[in-house]
Amino acid sequence: MSKLNVAVIGVGKLGREHTRIYANLPQVNLVGICDTQPTTKKIAFKYHIPFYKDCSSLLSASKIDALSIAVPTYLHYSIAKEVLKRGINILLEKPITPALKEANELLNLAHQRNLILQVGHIERFNPVIKKVKSMISKPLFIECQRLGPYTSRIDDVGVTLDLMIHDLDIILHLINSEIEAVEATGAKILSDYEDIVFAYLKFKNGTRANLSASRVSRKKVRKIRIFQPDVYLSLDYLNSTVKRVQRIKGKIIRDKIKLKNKQEQLKSEIVSFVNNVRNRHIFQDYEAAEALKLALMITKKINEK
Repeated sequence: MSKLNVAVIGVGKLGREHTRIYANLPQVNLVGICDTQPTTKKIAFKYHIPFYKDCSSLLSASKIDALSIAVPTYLHYSIAKEVLKRGINILLEKPITPALKEANELLNLAHQRNLILQVGHIERFNPVIKKVKSMISKPLFIECQRLGPYTSRIDDVGVTLDLMIHDLDIILHLINSEIEAVEATGAKILSDYEDIVFAYLKFKNGTRANLSASRVSRKKVRKIRIFQPDVYLSLDYLNSTVKRVQRIKGKIIRDKIKLKNKQEQLKSEIVSFVNNVRNRHIFQDYEAAEALKLALMITKKINEK
């Protein structure tokens, strides 16, 4: 099977990591990168690839099979639409778009063109989530914490679309039920958008979830706790550990699972995308639109107060 021609649009902090991973994958040819900032040209020099300062030049210069888009969220729709119209498969960083209407339009366009539109919800590739998925059968209550220090790198969306959306995506993946009620509160601290959010979700099957997200915390926290009949699971994304408490035949059993030899999550995500393209596993990431829909419901609740 011939190598895929791939490219990266947007080579800021995250786009540079996409570039690094593609440059070291044997099954692809990295044919170029694009960014409006001339200072990012040094990334192209490092990997001996062409640099383009606008998307149209990149898309016209080479035959491209697939590419990553890692630009600010407000640019996702316009750039992804142009790329899809050119017949190119996309790995689009999350959130898919700022608005649900735009997300659905991109997904429908990808479907019409028989192209892959995969969204970068990286926690789907977290080895902790993969490990416990088979342990989860009937979650009654889920608690998520996603906290971190402030950075001005993301300044076009609030913490709901920046951080909390990761946990919303995972919760929707674990719970096969529609949302019944949403409550949320939040506050602007250091930016023009909400920097800290608390949300409560109630699902029609009875499952409840509490989520907290902050980008104004002193330390980084990534945890999720799942409660179901006879089992309590405590997952720490950062330390790759799972603590489990079970009741088995009337006895309480405690154990701890430490994952070893875990692959870099972003690499797992990109390899998945590349394999989907190579094997013609065509799909459109409608789950990303569902996570966006829920995130927008939360921000609406915050803005109403």
